[in-house]
Amino acid sequence: MHKPTLLRVYQKLNVKADKYYEGRKFEFDEPISGPKLLCYLLIGPSTHSSAAHVRNTWGRRCDKIIFFSTKPDNFLNTVPLKIKEGYAYLWEKSKHALKHLYKNYYNDFDWFLKADDDTYVIVENLKSFLENRNHSSDPVYFGVKFKMFVKQGFMSGGGGYVFSKEALHRVVTEGFNSNDTSLCPHNTTSGAEDVNLGKCFESVGVVAEESHDEEGRPRFFSHNPMDLFFPTDLINHLHWYWKFVKHPHSLGPECCSQFSISFHGIEPRMMWVLEMLLYHIKVTGRQYGNNTYS
Repeated sequence: MHKPTLLRVYQKLNVKADKYYEGRKFEFDEPISGPKLLCYLLIGPSTHSSAAHVRNTWGRRCDKIIFFSTKPDNFLNTVPLKIKEGYAYLWEKSKHALKHLYKNYYNDFDWFLKADDDTYVIVENLKSFLENRNHSSDPVYFGVKFKMFVKQGFMSGGGGYVFSKEALHRVVTEGFNSNDTSLCPHNTTSGAEDVNLGKCFESVGVVAEESHDEEGRPRFFSHNPMDLFFPTDLINHLHWYWKFVKHPHSLGPECCSQFSISFHGIEPRMMWVLEMLLYHIKVTGRQYGNNTYS
């Protein structure tokens, strides 16, 4: 089977994006320098098709990517979990995934990134951000910081959150074995996955760190670029987002760090638009690495 070209990808996206990827895979990119990063997604049978776009775009730049589901999928090489399917069981899926990561990958990776099937991550910016941070001794995690429900705040699941291997070690070996389930609700299958993990992280001393750039602009986002640049809904300061987000920020051209890391709510076509703009279009006169295009 021949490899799909970007042109054929875009042509097919205009018809039926998810069906195009049945049985088609792009080769994984060369590893990006920096700390070793494992990316993982919690998906279900209904989102396998959208997860395929993650696998074929930004997911290729992770040192490893794992898809946890309740059903096997040869295209995604899913890790099937023997639990009930559905959003109500997402916390249960998260706990099983974290235990699997700790058992099988703890010694091989420095950082672990959880994302959704509609998250887009600029892996190079993430690795650069993590470069000088101590993954082995610092119990930390980063993401879109919300201020509700957890004393120190918690990272919203949609925009993705990344945690150190020490954070993984603590939550699995201490948090999930704690007798005080009011601090870490590991004995329940219900509740919001990101909130519950935030509680468990806090209970074992994992710090919900800040990730703004030097100008105070966020790097992680729980919204897509269109919502941030043309804020039809977000311009209303009664919007739920402003009640949750720890650090309010600007909208429009000043919304985002020049080294932004993640966006959420990215449907398949937009995922490929971002892929094209970020990695396949060059601007004359601008330097890329050691090359200047003219």
